Amino acid sequence: MAMTNQTMAPPVAPNTVASRSNAGKEDPLAGVKEEFDAQVKAESAPAPKVENLINKPIRELTEDDAYNLEIAMSVSKNVSPYFLKVVLKDPNMTCRWGNTNAIRQGQLVAKGFKPVLKEDVANLEDLEMHLDNQDHFVWADLIAVKISKEVYYAGLRAAFVKSLHATSNKKASERGANFATKKLTSQLLPNERAYMEQHDGKPVYNPQVGV
Repeated sequence: MAMTNQTMAPPVAPNTVASRSNAGKEDPLAGVKEEFDAQVKAESAPAPKVENLINKPIRELTEDDAYNLEIAMSVSKNVSPYFLKVVLKDPNMTCRWGNTNAIRQGQLVAKGFKPVLKEDVANLEDLEMHLDNQDHFVWADLIAVKISKEVYYAGLRAAFVKSLHATSNKKASERGANFATKKLTSQLLPNERAYMEQHDGKPVYNPQVGV
């Protein structure tokens, strides 16, 4: 069979084919990209430095002065992160914001929370705008409630210890052993109790012993 000297063209990558097919077509997003890049550049550019700033008394400042870089003025955010901070007069109490939902309110009352009243607050000037007609401090669907630190912090400690027991096999085993000991001890017969008194200190339940 006669051999021909034909050469095969090298394969063309799909992206190359796509770029050739799109050649001459205008990118519809080119303008959007340029506009976005210009906006980012403008926002990231530092404010121009102005020499010989004008110092004006606060009473003479106007809203237009905020946009005039020739007027000396400090720059700060216009929102305070502490606008809901409640300072109670009684240092033995602590404050939290609870939902005004009736079910949630019942749960909070059961835990020992009570509404914060006007006379309880030391920073009344900061919170006076949140007062309702019952002298309670309300913001959106929240109400300020107070509780004794002794009760509240004890509850936090209990929840913290419970989480430790739930995430530690050793703690969970110890907790289970203590529960089993109390449960088994409460069910002992009189002669069994007498035996336990004679062997005080011997554990009723040992988690290391299989059944």
